[in-house]
Amino acid sequence: MNLSHKNKIIISAVLFIFLSYSIVVFNAMSFSLIPLFIIPVIILDYRDFEIRFIFLFFILFISLLLSRVFHNTNLSMGLNFLSFLSVFIFSLIKNSVEKSFILNREKELSKISEIKREIDDLKSQKQTYIKHRETILLNLNSRQKLISCLKDIQFSRNNDEIISNLMKSISLVFPKSLSEFIISPSSSEIVGDVFKTSTPVYIPDVNIESRYNYSCFKLLEKSIVYMPVSAFSKTIAVVKVYSDKAGYFSIDDFRTLEILCATASIAIENISLYNTTEELARKDSLTGLFTHRAFQDKLDEEILVSSRTKKPMALLIIDIDHFKRVNDSYGHQTGDYVLKRIASLISNNSREFDFVARYGGEEFSIIMPQTSKNEAINIAAKIRESVKEYDFIFEDKRLKATISIGMSEFPSEASSKVQIIRVADERLYKAKREGRDRIVYE
Repeated sequence: MNLSHKNKIIISAVLFIFLSYSIVVFNAMSFSLIPLFIIPVIILDYRDFEIRFIFLFFILFISLLLSRVFHNTNLSMGLNFLSFLSVFIFSLIKNSVEKSFILNREKELSKISEIKREIDDLKSQKQTYIKHRETILLNLNSRQKLISCLKDIQFSRNNDEIISNLMKSISLVFPKSLSEFIISPSSSEIVGDVFKTSTPVYIPDVNIESRYNYSCFKLLEKSIVYMPVSAFSKTIAVVKVYSDKAGYFSIDDFRTLEILCATASIAIENISLYNTTEELARKDSLTGLFTHRAFQDKLDEEILVSSRTKKPMALLIIDIDHFKRVNDSYGHQTGDYVLKRIASLISNNSREFDFVARYGGEEFSIIMPQTSKNEAINIAAKIRESVKEYDFIFEDKRLKATISIGMSEFPSEASSKVQIIRVADERLYKAKREGRDRIVYE
């Protein structure tokens, strides 16, 4: 049973009084009673060191006093003193042992408490590390996801694919939001402002928005970002991303949307520049017709199609008659004018799906997909007549021109690209030898 400190003092005091009374009553037996004072001394702990000495002092005082009063012998006094001394020495030893034990225990408890604090600190650090690690992994995952989205947008092959990848990326990065790709400036006041200024509008919470009236927003629009998509310094569309949760879009989310739309803008510009460059590389700068290289690529393609579909393909090679005389007589500017006009006449009298190219110098070519030689003859005759009847007027100079045409057909007259060109070339030179201004198809 564990006693409180106060109860120990009370019990010790009661025992001390009882033993003191017993010594007074049984003086003759005081020698035998003094050792019993060990009991209240044992009950007290080391913190009551002063009380022990008070008890011992009273024991000694009472023993000596009673020995005088009752005329005890010196031997009795000596024995009483020795009894008291033994109790005193025992008290000192007990006090020292208890104090040492309790101090050691307090040190151990202090160490245990310190270890517990260190363990708690380690647990706290572990939790902080876990949270920090989760945050890093989340940010890393978001960053990898964003990089993947940017790559998809950047490597899109056309504008439709760019827009599709942009909207998919927004849905992937912000799964709890809705988005729109707006191409009309008149769809709303805010969209009109973005088109006009090419400046994004960030509204984290429509309830505290001061620039626009609350009526501008729909029921599910509580947090909105309007981001322009531009090409060559002109806004061509606005991406609207919104959520039904106020404060959904943070400033970091706004920056992420800005990066996505900026990447889409750059991709659109790159596609446009590529198409322009490709067009310039495939088109002749003087006549606007396809170049000889484009002609070669197209001929390869149509031969494969003709072989697969088992349908014929016709090839026309056209040469301007006596073109050198035009340059020598009227100058190269007039010659360029004649080239451009004849190129226009050939294009205008060809079908929409025919491939018209400048073959080289004053020569032109027409690839006619899924066309027999008989069908091609009619088109060739129409082209020849249009050139012959046209009046070429340049700087008050009027002149006439004619053309010669050689024709071949795949696969009935040729089994390869080299053969179909060679056959058409041979027939062109035959037309020139026979007097020019004619079509040779056999």
